[in-house]
Amino acid sequence: METLNNSNAMLGELDCDLKTLVEYAGLFNNREANHIAVDCNFMDILPDLYYHKPVEVSLQIPCKSTFNLNHVCGGPATTILRYREMTLNSINARKIDENREEYKQLIQDSMSPPPMAVCSGAVHLENAITALIQCVRDKSLEERKRLPAYQTGVELFYNLAAESDDDIRHYPPTRQFFSTCLEILGQEFIRDAPEQSTTLLSVLLEKPVLAGQLAQNFVPNACSESFADMYDQVARLPPEESDLAFMLLTKFDVTKWLKESKPTLSLRSKLAISIGSALCRCGKKPAEKILMLFEMYRSHLQLILMYQFPDHYGDVLRILLQGSEKSQMSADCWNDLLKSLGCTYNRHEGADMDQQRIKCLIQTQSLLSKDQIKETIEWLTTYFSKLRVSSVDVARFGLYANWRPYIKPLSNFLGFLSQTYIVKEAERVISIGIGIEQAIDQLWSVTCELFTPWIVTIETLTTTGSQLVSPWLEGDSCLATDMVALFTESVMCLQVQFKDILPHYTRDALSLFWPYYVNVLSHKGVVDHILRVYHARFIVLPWAQFYPRLDAVELMLKLHEESSGSCFIFLGCIFPQMNWVEIVEHYARNETPEVASRLHVALLLLCIMFAKEKTLITTNVEMQTLLSKAESFQWAYVDSNSFENIIQWQLNHCDPDSVLSQRRGMEDRGLSLLRAAGGFGQDITISADTPRKRCMYIRCVVQMICKCSHSKEIKTESFKMAITDLMHDIESTACAAVDTNAMVPELIDMLVEVLNLLNNCAPSGRAIEIVERTVIEWIGSNPSSVLILPCITAACRTLASLTHMAIMVEACMDAYFNSGLDLSQFGGWSGILEKLQVPQLTHEEFLEECMKTGSYLTLYTYILQQLPACQSLNDELKVLSKLVNWTLAAKPGQDSESKLLLWWAKAMELCVRQVNFGAPHQYVIKALNTLAPTLNTMGEDKASAGLLGAIGLGRRSALSLRFRLVCRSFLSFILAQIPGNSFLRTQPHAPAAISKRHRAPLPNQPDVYPTPRALQALASLEALHNNKQYAGLRDSAYLASAFVSDPANSLKDATKLIALLANNLYPDKHYLAILRTELYK
Repeated sequence: METLNNSNAMLGELDCDLKTLVEYAGLFNNREANHIAVDCNFMDILPDLYYHKPVEVSLQIPCKSTFNLNHVCGGPATTILRYREMTLNSINARKIDENREEYKQLIQDSMSPPPMAVCSGAVHLENAITALIQCVRDKSLEERKRLPAYQTGVELFYNLAAESDDDIRHYPPTRQFFSTCLEILGQEFIRDAPEQSTTLLSVLLEKPVLAGQLAQNFVPNACSESFADMYDQVARLPPEESDLAFMLLTKFDVTKWLKESKPTLSLRSKLAISIGSALCRCGKKPAEKILMLFEMYRSHLQLILMYQFPDHYGDVLRILLQGSEKSQMSADCWNDLLKSLGCTYNRHEGADMDQQRIKCLIQTQSLLSKDQIKETIEWLTTYFSKLRVSSVDVARFGLYANWRPYIKPLSNFLGFLSQTYIVKEAERVISIGIGIEQAIDQLWSVTCELFTPWIVTIETLTTTGSQLVSPWLEGDSCLATDMVALFTESVMCLQVQFKDILPHYTRDALSLFWPYYVNVLSHKGVVDHILRVYHARFIVLPWAQFYPRLDAVELMLKLHEESSGSCFIFLGCIFPQMNWVEIVEHYARNETPEVASRLHVALLLLCIMFAKEKTLITTNVEMQTLLSKAESFQWAYVDSNSFENIIQWQLNHCDPDSVLSQRRGMEDRGLSLLRAAGGFGQDITISADTPRKRCMYIRCVVQMICKCSHSKEIKTESFKMAITDLMHDIESTACAAVDTNAMVPELIDMLVEVLNLLNNCAPSGRAIEIVERTVIEWIGSNPSSVLILPCITAACRTLASLTHMAIMVEACMDAYFNSGLDLSQFGGWSGILEKLQVPQLTHEEFLEECMKTGSYLTLYTYILQQLPACQSLNDELKVLSKLVNWTLAAKPGQDSESKLLLWWAKAMELCVRQVNFGAPHQYVIKALNTLAPTLNTMGEDKASAGLLGAIGLGRRSALSLRFRLVCRSFLSFILAQIPGNSFLRTQPHAPAAISKRHRAPLPNQPDVYPTPRALQALASLEALHNNKQYAGLRDSAYLASAFVSDPANSLKDATKLIALLANNLYPDKHYLAILRTELYK
């Protein structure tokens, strides 16, 4: 009994027995090792028991030929055979024999029974354990601990554990015996003793091979104060001992420890830190062999988190952040946190953030209160903001490089926090109805600050100055997409929560987001791969709910000037979603004219800029619809100066060939809008600036056409449509006016701009020809247009080329007289007289160009303008001389021949005035004689000039039969009025009339008689009576002959003859109406 109560004595007595057991176990192991060695040696020798021995044998082969009986054999053939023969290796054979002898001896030794000392030692040890158990059995734990035998049992347990080496565990009898002893001792002396947990754990950690035998006695929950320390010791085991760690951790019942032991906050925090360290050691992707251990750590951390929440919420969040920052934490731990908090948030790509979805996603049973959420947001904002600038590498490469595995759960966590906070705070503010705008500002600020480290390009200082660094690299764009998407949904959540709470144009999420996007997210220097992610996510925001204030609209212009082109394309995608019809109506109705004007100016410029983007305008149907609707906006708010700036922008930035597109074509949207804004179209509000704006629009189109004329790739034929459209626009404007006469100055100004095409188009090529032809064709096809007369003035004021001026003016006059208008007043010439403005500096050159181009009406108009300025007969005589000289130089065609009748009628009128006012008759006679040869030439059926003309083979006249009849009639008449060199018939029945009765000279007046030329001219005229070629004009020929032969007709009746011929032969020429008045005098 004394031995049982003395642990040293007990261990001393059993020491010999233990050594015997250990030694015999060692002996057995040695035998086994020798057995294995002998067998291995045998296996090594056996392959070399035989070897190949080379052998050479000489073989004689007798001759036994049967082919030839006469063959004589010379003797047997000798052949040498060489081969290798299997031969026993005598040395190895001897070694094998010796090996097998040794083997037999080992078998014999192994089969012998163990020595008596071994058996007695085992019995002694078993009896000692039995005696110890009997001493402490049937006593309480406290009583046991007070017994010396109890301590002896404890010491014996650990002593047996220490002696249990590899030899003991390898020899089955000792292994079984020691295992039984340890199991019994552990059950009786260790398992129920809390103070033994730490010691036992140390033994287990020192000798992991004994874990299977000793672990069943390890009960860490029995030692509450040491629970966390023991857990930490187990958690620190290296990965190669993960099995041991897992087995030991199964002994730690964390749930029971928390509920029953109720550990202090510090102990729980200590355990949480240990678990966090263990999770970090598992790595962000735990190996398969430690996966079960990793799952256990995760479950234990969740238990700590949820126990008396939120005591350890901060600890766990800090553990996750620190582990993630070092890339040692698995993303599954973040998912565990979100699940524990009740964050079941899952982003749905492309889904609308409506009110119902917010309730489904946000209003879950979250463990966090509003204040806790706010505190978490502030803490995370501070943490990541500092981390973003913590080092040069982080600043340069962004947070995504190190946080790549955690972006998905982390972005969901941030989105959950921000949107939950928005919803709860919005409900609170809306319920009380006070401070709504302040709440929106505060929520916006919180949301932006939370996501800023992840999505905003920042500026850092370097040795060379400041530098912009992107929030992520291009390779991390997929990760950044999640974070930007959650930021976008947070903005959307804020917008939806306060929808319809405040009136439009006040404060909402989109009105705060837009300046944030322009000034912070898309400023100059932000790289394209960042912007691509932004735009792909921001486009889903509810832009239809955005009612921008003036400053927001002006920021849109700033975006075009200071940001990347992709930003403006993004604006173009969201711009049509806004209700601009309602927006412009609001500003027109509720804002001052100055503010409304600024809005319309900015809006117009934006639309023009969008129209320039071909990709946008061809793919975005909504933009096409908006630009069409915009044509009906109140563009009268756009002042002329601002409109001029917009026009200049159009000219500087847009492709000039867009002007050649068919009206209302997609590429012509910008010009169509400028047209409407310039004051063209239906239901246009007229302002004081409208005339100037119209001219600016016309000038813009003209300049674009001129630019196109310098391009060799553009066909000049395509100019026709654009020019025709301009003329129609001007005409429509005039027709819509209440007082057309009041609009004449404006029409002239607009036509001046159109005709500038002839001044500014490329001189090479056919551009000028096409422009001139198009304008003239339009004038000819619209003779009743109110633009005809203003076009005359415009041409005179504008055209630098006198040729173009003469042609254009003449075309206008031709069209004017074909208009079917009332020409009763002065034959319609009064309106033309007011519009023609002959250039003063190039007066004579202009008249010469009119002659060259056949602009005879223009010259006639010039004569009508000059006559009132004549102050003497000499002045009128100069005019008469001009008419005569013009006739001599004129080369009319059938389309212009009748215009000469106006000249001749006016010349005859001037001749009569010379006679009536006492001028010498010689002046008139000279003028008539000068005119006669030209009339004779024009009246010929064939040219008489040259050798062929002299023999009657001259070229056929290009003039019409009726004009030739007029020429012969007029020639005959004027020659009949100058019977002598100095006599002029100016009165009815004057002498020397060319009548049939007085064709011979009078006896009493031998010098006054019809000249041979007069008689010949009359004869030529009368010859037409029977000319088949003039059969259709026979009546007019008879009438003319009778008029010439009538002695009652004198020089004063010349205009009457011309009027009579004009009325009969040219009834379709309305410009001759001025002559027909002579018939009614």
